Amino acid sequence: MSAPHTGMHWQRDLQPLLDDYLRKIGLHSTQARMRWVAHVLAGLHLHVGEFAEDDIVEQAVEHLRDAIDARLALLVDLDRVHQRHELAAVLAVLQNEEYADLVNALFQDFENTGDPHLQKALRSAILADKPQPVPPDAPLSMPTQTIELRSLRHPFRASR
Repeated sequence: MSAPHTGMHWQRDLQPLLDDYLRKIGLHSTQARMRWVAHVLAGLHLHVGEFAEDDIVEQAVEHLRDAIDARLALLVDLDRVHQRHELAAVLAVLQNEEYADLVNALFQDFENTGDPHLQKALRSAILADKPQPVPPDAPLSMPTQTIELRSLRHPFRASR
């Protein structure tokens, strides 16, 4: 990959990687993926001089993940800094093939977050796939027993 500051080759090299990332989270629309990738690369381009050549791939994926987290945080009213685990859980719910259409609708563009129907559908999906809490421990049915251990001091004393 070319050094980030020597031209735009790094953007061309990163496009398939970011496109694949979006495809893996369930965004099947090629046009939507292209818009997201262009949006992320444009934002990254503004700060490209701040990154070492070896860090550009990591930075690109971080920028994409931040954009996805920001989108989901707005839709489900979460703090994307302090509620990262909850955001990861929302993304995990969306991995279910049952929600493929919802994922494509949610990420059709990166600007529109005000659709109440999408927010309601996302909240319903989260509630439907919400993990069940672990049941409390079952009471022990076996009575407590004491175990008598032989003292190890006596054999050592005898050998002195």
